[in-house]
Amino acid sequence: MRRFLILVFSLFLVFSCGKKRKRDTTQTVSQQKTYFKKKETVKKEKKEEEIYVYQGYKYRNPFYPLVGSTVKRETKPIQEQISGLNIESFVLQGIMIDSSGKKYALLQGSDGLPYTLKGRKLFGPDGKVVPGVAGSVMEEKVILIKGGKTVTLSLPENQ
Repeated sequence: MRRFLILVFSLFLVFSCGKKRKRDTTQTVSQQKTYFKKKETVKKEKKEEEIYVYQGYKYRNPFYPLVGSTVKRETKPIQEQISGLNIESFVLQGIMIDSSGKKYALLQGSDGLPYTLKGRKLFGPDGKVVPGVAGSVMEEKVILIKGGKTVTLSLPENQ
């Protein structure tokens, strides 16, 4: 029995491994065309970057609390408030960089109103330039200059 199994196995190896099958070269023309199909060109779609435009003017003022106590607004006109502006009482709330690389600083005055420092000019809550105040925005700090006084404001450590 053992010899019979060895004989069958050896015959199987000899007959199965020794022959190469010839390809059928008599193909029809339609079959030959399938081998020579033109490669389809894949067009890459250019993905346009979505330009995000922040439209924050539609939303609430982030300097006023959402709930709880509110900041008491003074009833004086803004120009009168700005004339007595104390730059030492400003608090740096944040620094932003726009798409062109310009830096903006968001400041909060002692009166609770928001101010913006853009390109060496300080803009008041009404969006007008505050006269007599200049400044510069660095990576994590802001320098304000009014008259002969220079004040450096830094971002809080927890932000």
